[in-house]
Amino acid sequence: GQSPTDPQPPVEPTPPDPPQPAPPIAVQTQPPPAQPDPEPDEEARQALANYEPSSVAVGGFVQARYSKQQDSIAAGDEDGFALRHARLEATARTRAGNLDLSATLDGQLAPDFSLLDALATMSRYWKDSRSQLGVSVGQQLVPISRQNLIHDSQLAFADKAQLVSISPGRDLGLSATASLAGMLRFTGGVFNGE
Repeated sequence: GQSPTDPQPPVEPTPPDPPQPAPPIAVQTQPPPAQPDPEPDEEARQALANYEPSSVAVGGFVQARYSKQQDSIAAGDEDGFALRHARLEATARTRAGNLDLSATLDGQLAPDFSLLDALATMSRYWKDSRSQLGVSVGQQLVPISRQNLIHDSQLAFADKAQLVSISPGRDLGLSATASLAGMLRFTGGVFNGE
C-alpha cells in the first residue's frame, strides 16, 4: 500500500469549454426609395402620343355555286359546281399624328385575274369617335348603287342583282366620305368616267 505521505499524481486541469458563437443579429434594411422617372422632353412626349403600331392584313374569300339547268340549250348552261369568285385582299394601316392612313389592294383570281381595287385612304375623326372624314384616291368602287358598294363576301347570293350591271362599277378617281355619329354617311367623288 501507499502511505498518506506519498506524493499524489498531479491532476490535469480540464480544458475550458470552447466559446459559443454569438446568436445572429437580425438587421432589417430598407430598399432605397424609388427614384421618379425623369420627365420626357416635349419631343419624346409628342412621339409617344403619335405612336401607333402599323399593321398589314392579308385575306380573301372563295365563293362557289351549283347550278342545275333543266332542258337548257343555251351555250354555257352546264350543270354542276363553278367557282364564282376567288379574291385576295391586302390592307396596310398606320397612323401619322391624328390621321389614319391605309393602302388597299384587291385582286380577283377567278374566273379570270383582274385588279379590282388599288387605293390609298387618309381619314381622321372629328367631333367624336363615331364621326369621320376621309379621302380616297386610286381605283375604287364608284359610289352610286348601294348594292354595288356591298362587298361580295357579304352578299346573300352568289351574284348581285342584274340592275347593278348598269352602274359604273370601279373607276380611277378621288372620293370623299363624311360620317356623322355613326348613323349618316355621305360619299361623293370625281372619276374618269370610263
